[in-house]
Amino acid sequence: MRGYGEQVSGLLNQNNFTAMYGGVGIAAAISVAEALILLLLFLIYRWSSRRRKRSKPESGMRTTDSSMDCLRYLYGSRWSEIVTGLLVFMPFPLGWLFYGKSVPDEDIAAVEYGLYVGKYLMVCGILISVITILALPVIGRGLTYLKKEEQRFARAAFQSGIHMCFVHGIFVVIFVAVMGEQLSGLLRAEGGDIVLKMFQGGSAVIFAGALSGYFARVLLSTGKRYFVMGSFAVGNVAFVISTAALLNLGKTGILALVYGGFLSGGIVCVLLGLFVYRQLRLRIDWLRLLIMPLIAGGASGLTGIFLKKMVTPHLGNLVSLIVLLVISVAIYWIILLLTRNFREQELEFIPGGKILNVLGQMLRVY
Repeated sequence: MRGYGEQVSGLLNQNNFTAMYGGVGIAAAISVAEALILLLLFLIYRWSSRRRKRSKPESGMRTTDSSMDCLRYLYGSRWSEIVTGLLVFMPFPLGWLFYGKSVPDEDIAAVEYGLYVGKYLMVCGILISVITILALPVIGRGLTYLKKEEQRFARAAFQSGIHMCFVHGIFVVIFVAVMGEQLSGLLRAEGGDIVLKMFQGGSAVIFAGALSGYFARVLLSTGKRYFVMGSFAVGNVAFVISTAALLNLGKTGILALVYGGFLSGGIVCVLLGLFVYRQLRLRIDWLRLLIMPLIAGGASGLTGIFLKKMVTPHLGNLVSLIVLLVISVAIYWIILLLTRNFREQELEFIPGGKILNVLGQMLRVY
């Protein structure tokens, strides 16, 4: 569909049709995939029901549930999680609703909103997903300790996961803001200046999103789903108010969605964090969680600012990003290790803790 859109854009000399037909192709692909999944589930259900009828019913087994009963049990108990999922993605249509009305030219609004979603949010979403996925094993270990009623080890595991999200999130935010020009160039965005401003002004949403994702998973795993749903509802209200105010009062343009998203994400992060710390009775060590990672991130960021002007003209955007990422990661983690930012007990919980322990022993820190 995107290839067909390129042909239409070439005939009409309008670039919008490429993105439009590409979006239709994505929607059609998702719809076909969902239809195939439903068909597969239906076939599995019919096959299993026939096997149950042929076999002798086991004592204590319930075999009278119909397909509608199964659906009712499934979605009846998960309605809050479904609503939460809708609330997470609600800013997408709300952003287009407010921004589309604020821009007289629909073509310009569509192009800029496409850059916002297809470039800026895509990169931020991928990085948020990576950080939250790295924290999943920590949540699993924490829940295991809770089931064993080992509260002290559970708190230590969850605290180490929060610490890990802070460390990874702060580094990624600073690196994306510093290397925004190279990222926008690598993405080949037509509005490179706009995408650059998005990365520089809104990279902090990665930190808020990753930490919110971790807090939400902890609360959902411990049965506090209504807290999560309420926090995202408040975040949507904050997004609507802040975005509408920025579009009406300022000249921020598409950046109003970036700033509104960061504000709402920050509110959700604070609310979920308060719930988690209250439920698990955790303590906040601001020196280790925030101050030292900021100092280390600032040092790696300044190094990146200095080196990117020397490296990029000769190596290009992609190679420059890889080289500077390796150098920045090395500087960042060396500073954290030398300052003993991670305790030895935390290294037992976080992914890659054994490697950090070995490096710490090589540096004679642990």
